[in-house]
Amino acid sequence: MKDWTRRKVLQRGALAGMSSALGLASCSKKPERVSQRTLRVYTWSDYLKPELLQKFGEERGCRIVTDTFASNEELFTALDAGLVSYDVITPSSYMASLLHRIGKLQALDASRIPNRRFMDAGYLTTAADPKMEYSVPFELSVSGLAFVPERHRPGVRSWRALDEPAVAGRFSLLDDMREVLGAALKLTGASVNATDEKEIQAAKEIAAGWIRKKRVLTSENYKASLISGEDLLVHAYSGDIAAATGGKHMVEFFIPEEGAPMACDDFCVPKTATAPDLAHAFINYFCEPKVTAANMEWSGYRAPIPEAVALLPTSLKSNRVMFPDEAMLQRCEPLRDLGDGLKVWQAAWGELMAITSTPGR
Repeated sequence: MKDWTRRKVLQRGALAGMSSALGLASCSKKPERVSQRTLRVYTWSDYLKPELLQKFGEERGCRIVTDTFASNEELFTALDAGLVSYDVITPSSYMASLLHRIGKLQALDASRIPNRRFMDAGYLTTAADPKMEYSVPFELSVSGLAFVPERHRPGVRSWRALDEPAVAGRFSLLDDMREVLGAALKLTGASVNATDEKEIQAAKEIAAGWIRKKRVLTSENYKASLISGEDLLVHAYSGDIAAATGGKHMVEFFIPEEGAPMACDDFCVPKTATAPDLAHAFINYFCEPKVTAANMEWSGYRAPIPEAVALLPTSLKSNRVMFPDEAMLQRCEPLRDLGDGLKVWQAAWGELMAITSTPGR
C-alpha cells in the first residue's frame, strides 16, 4: 500500500532560510543542469500522481523532474537561495502571498490556463488571490487530531486532548510553526494569523507544554506510528488521514471544537522559471476535472473544483475527513501571510525548538 504521508521531516535550516529575506543567512544547494525540454516541479511529497505526471510528459514531449519539500519554509529557502530554477511550485496560499509580495513569482497568463474556469467561484471569494493573478488553487487541507478508537478515545474533541495524561509521551505534533502555534492560538480564542506579541506569548506557553509531553515532532510517518500503536494521538493533515479511515485499524479524525488552521496549496510559477510555457500547460492540465479527480483520489486531498468532485467514487464523496461538513469547516481559519508579524512567530518558534534540543527543559 502506498505511503499517503504528504510531508517529509522538516529540515531545520528551513526556518532560518525563510528569514533570509529579512536579512538573515540562508542555506543553499548545488544547482542541477536543466535541459530545454525539462519541466522542473517543486512540490510536497506524495502529492502529484506519478501516472499523471508521466502522461503530461508524454503529451508534451518533455521530461519532468520533481523535487519535494517538507514545509513552506523549506520551499522559501530553496527559492531564496536561487541556485535551482523551478518552473512550477505548490506553496500554501499564505506562502504564495509572501512570495508574490517580495517579487519571487511571475504573473500568470490567464489565456494559457483556460481550465481556471472550473475553479469554485465560492472558494475564490475567500482566497488570498481571488483573481488568480499569481496563483491557481489546487488542493485544500485542514489540520486536526487523529486516533485509533480501539486503543484510545480522547475525553474531549478539543486541542486540550493533547494535555490528557493518557497520551503523555505517546503523541506527535506536526513539525510546522504555523500549525503548532496556530493550534495553540485557537485554544486561546485568538486567530491563527495573530501577530500581537501577548497573544503569541500565550500560545507559546501552551505549545511549550505540548512539546515537553510529545513523543516526537514530525510531519511524516505519523500515520504509521498511529496504526502501529506507538502513538495514541497524532496531530495530522486531513489528507494524510483520509486514506487510513478504511484500513485494518479504523482511524478517526476530528477538527477540534476551538477550530483549526486551514490551507490551500496553489500552483505558482517562479520568476526564475526556465520553461514558463510548459509551466502554464502543466497547471492547466492539473485543473482539468478528470485529471484533478484522479489526483484527489490518489493524494487524499480535496480540490476546489466541483466538476472534479462530482467524478469521485461515492466512498470518497462520503469521507468526512476529506469532505468535512459545513459545521466543521466553519471552525477552520485560512492561514494568511503574516507580513512583518512573521518575526514575532519566528522568535517564539525558536524558543520552542530550544526545548526540543535541551532535555529537561
